[in-house]
Amino acid sequence: MKFKVGDQVKFLNDSGGGIISEIVDQTLVKVRIEDGFDIPVLASELIRDGTTETDLKESSLKTVFPDQKTKEAADGDIESILPENLPGNTVKNVLLGFVPVDGDHTGMTDIALYLINDDEYAVGYLIGYQENISWNFLRTGFLEPNTKMHIETFSQSRISKVKTMHIQLLFIAKGKYKIQSPVEKFVGIDNIRFYKENTFKENSYFNEKALIIKVTEIINGDYDYLSEEAIEQAVAEKGPVEEKKPARPSGADEIMEVDLHIQEIVDDYSGLSPGEIINLQMNKFYTALENGMTSKVRKIVFIHGVGNGKLKYELIKALNERYPYLAYQDASFREYGYGATMVYL
Repeated sequence: MKFKVGDQVKFLNDSGGGIISEIVDQTLVKVRIEDGFDIPVLASELIRDGTTETDLKESSLKTVFPDQKTKEAADGDIESILPENLPGNTVKNVLLGFVPVDGDHTGMTDIALYLINDDEYAVGYLIGYQENISWNFLRTGFLEPNTKMHIETFSQSRISKVKTMHIQLLFIAKGKYKIQSPVEKFVGIDNIRFYKENTFKENSYFNEKALIIKVTEIINGDYDYLSEEAIEQAVAEKGPVEEKKPARPSGADEIMEVDLHIQEIVDDYSGLSPGEIINLQMNKFYTALENGMTSKVRKIVFIHGVGNGKLKYELIKALNERYPYLAYQDASFREYGYGATMVYL
């Protein structure tokens, strides 16, 4: 659904609404709410006052996942993300995550594909898919231990044509390590499942329900389909994320953590408006980022929490517009859960 400045809108997944005050880009607008504060909102999360059911379905078919810039795209310094001296029994656990963009309209919404590295190795990857008889490249790169990467977002019409996912993996560590054979897997896609709400389950990798499938332990060898049994087994085997943080590897002093929760910035925020709160949070973000760029810090993890997502989108927007040369991605889900972004300096 396209909007213009001055449109009266309502929030799709929340109460209230306001007036479109600015069109930021194709997916993001600013809405002026009752208290006069302009908040950034995804266009896919809005409907016009008096919107018809047809318009509502159309609005749910928009991609809302921002592109994540990876470290190799910024400076190619791959060795800085490599773990060191891993024991020989280190487990390999790489998974695919399929996440509905709008969980309330499964079967009509886009599907975001993530690659999840739930182990201590750094993973070099290549991922593509088969459509008809052709193989199509999606993405290649390196993924840090215990992180996930947004690979692509498929419309329902596009994913309905995908027959098979193709994944190649290389498990990498430096120092003393056990030799690991490269992995190549073909994962057949049962497209009908993406139209069924019960396909997507609660999981340890996303705040939203998702379809999680293991890549490194597909039972029937080199080719398998996303059967009901395989899905249930993958979900059941992965317990909740442990709250205890693992010991940091060598070089951890090069990582700075910045907590952007408002209670960490001011003692009493009860009298602050939403606009004042987010301005204080973004001021701390800019100050920490600038200080980090002039120091020996190589990475900054900004802890913003999940909430309604407005702070994260302000942060991502600032990185894309003011610091396009900096790479970023979701921080380790083992250490920070769902609510943190890691920026490479």
